[in-house]
Amino acid sequence: MDDPAAQAPIVVERAYRAAIGELWALWTTAEGFASWWGPEGFRVAVHTLDPRSGGTLAYDMIADAPEAIAAMKQMGQPLSHATRGWFDEFDPPHRLTLKHLIDFVSGVEPYESLIEVDFAAAGDLARMIVTIHPHRDPHWTRMSLEGFRSQLTKLDKRFGWSGTGTNMKNIQIIDGAVNATFSLFQATKEEFDAIFPDGRDLELVEDLIERLGEKAAGAALTPLWDRPILKRDAVGIHGTLFYDNERRRGYIPPSKREVDWDSGSVNQAQRDLFAKHR
Repeated sequence: MDDPAAQAPIVVERAYRAAIGELWALWTTAEGFASWWGPEGFRVAVHTLDPRSGGTLAYDMIADAPEAIAAMKQMGQPLSHATRGWFDEFDPPHRLTLKHLIDFVSGVEPYESLIEVDFAAAGDLARMIVTIHPHRDPHWTRMSLEGFRSQLTKLDKRFGWSGTGTNMKNIQIIDGAVNATFSLFQATKEEFDAIFPDGRDLELVEDLIERLGEKAAGAALTPLWDRPILKRDAVGIHGTLFYDNERRRGYIPPSKREVDWDSGSVNQAQRDLFAKHR
């Protein structure tokens, strides 16, 4: 059995056009919880949900759709499983932690699994940041993540989330340091439009500060640093912001649009692609 400490926690984030209270209720009311918990093809019947620190959560996870029923039968698994958990941290409507008792792994003593959930406002959106801590075995970590991402699609459909459009924009930060991480951070549409106006998708931070002033530039940038996103979870990169890259100025297109890169800086396939989108 693998050591959970050797596995990294996994962060899954959404920004929905909703009130924070709506998202909080999805975790802390029986009706809200039952409306989305469980992978596609499954539903839950909630017996107890006591929304407080130390409060009990008890529900049955039930295979509901024909394909889910068939899959469970093929694996020799029951169609319903009694699940127990409890809330640990509970700070309405900002943060909660939920622990489940994992008692279905053959040959393994029951153990606890941990989910952390943080909620924050982002303009007219509400962010839900879910940290899924690893199980003892990487197999069950993967199964847990797959199940959570599946059930999250129910909320994506409800709130119209697609990873693009009116929701968060992903900005890559490229600085001049040798140990630059080329990390991604998320911006609201309003923040993104302030950083990248007029159809731009490239910007130098020095030009941003000159254009907006230090105070306004700081107001646009500061919220980003609390919204990192893993590249594997990002749906596209919408803009690139350069720090300490004055030496690149002569190469960046004056329009600060990717499609206007000098033809000598890109290959033929890129030239053909960019020409279609100018």
